[in-house]
Amino acid sequence: MNGPNEQVFSVTLSSSSDAPKRAGLTCRVCGDVANCKHYGVNACNGCKGFFRRSVTRNSIYKCRRDGSCQIAKEQRNSCRACRLQQCIDAGMNPRAVQFELDPIQLNKSTDSPGKASPSCRPKGESTLANTRKSSSKFAEAAMQTDHDESIFLKGLSAALVVINERIVKNKSSSEIDVNLEDDCEKETITLAVAFEHPTRVHPRTDLHFSPDRLATTEDAMNHYRRCLVIHFDWIKSLNDFVSLSHVDQLSLAKDRFCACTWWMIGYKSVKSGCDGCCFSNGTYYPLNRDLQPLSDASDCVGYFFDRLVKPMRKLAVDETEYCLLRVICLFTQDSTVVSDAGLVHIRSSREKYILALFNHQAKRNEHTSSLEAAGRLAELLLFVSVLS
Repeated sequence: MNGPNEQVFSVTLSSSSDAPKRAGLTCRVCGDVANCKHYGVNACNGCKGFFRRSVTRNSIYKCRRDGSCQIAKEQRNSCRACRLQQCIDAGMNPRAVQFELDPIQLNKSTDSPGKASPSCRPKGESTLANTRKSSSKFAEAAMQTDHDESIFLKGLSAALVVINERIVKNKSSSEIDVNLEDDCEKETITLAVAFEHPTRVHPRTDLHFSPDRLATTEDAMNHYRRCLVIHFDWIKSLNDFVSLSHVDQLSLAKDRFCACTWWMIGYKSVKSGCDGCCFSNGTYYPLNRDLQPLSDASDCVGYFFDRLVKPMRKLAVDETEYCLLRVICLFTQDSTVVSDAGLVHIRSSREKYILALFNHQAKRNEHTSSLEAAGRLAELLLFVSVLS
């Protein structure tokens, strides 16, 4: 009888002796009790979550008292600007947040020297494996989001839908109905000029994604010119894009035009029920080769239909998923056309939108499990690989 009781007492006593050590840790940001180190310093869960949200959202705060606020446990939420500065002064490392969420770094750390590099593996196998790893990591991170962050991610998704609707209605945040009367220039113009003055490429005509008739060669050319205007209007409506340097903006706009445009055409083709590529001017390029105005020797339309349109129909991609994946496709994590600082910003932005995409999966159906949400996230992210 005494043996078991003594064993329990011994365990309890041992646990109690460790408690003062843990209680002795204080948060270097606000002075609250800290359980362990977060992002390089002893920090409480509250400051850990605040710092992580601030970094992943690229938040910019402004102090009303010129940065002189005292950050203590009782009033740590009174000034976010000073609290974030205190986090940095205490030694919290923003790159630790990036590493926590960056699937590329996580995947690299799990590859042993003896394994073949991703470039040596079959492309489909490598892409699928990496996408599954990425989705599971993002799902794990998203599961730790609090209520406020979940609301933020939902708002982020809704904002993208609004931006998409605004562009469809010919209203861009940077150039609302400006230069609609400008004549398109027949001669070749530079990317920089087209970026600043999109209507010199094509006027902002009404968008009509409907397969009303077969496209002629001229219809196809006008469609792609109009898509360039859509692309420029859209990316310049994204805060995360305009935060890049002007040089990086131009480089990324050019590099991701085709991928983002094909994604848009794919979604519009699915929504319209088009048997081919649905264009923005009420025409379509048919899948049937006998009806095609130009020879499609490389069968681009067939590839597009089999790898993009059919899977999108099968998954029933909704508008929020379409808008989020469009941005994720823009912010490619392996971009080689931007500066080092630009790449850090792009990867951080991409992570934020992937978290928003997972959050949407978890919220779209109350009966969806975390495993099901992660599985759908993996399938959706495969579209980005197809487009790349």
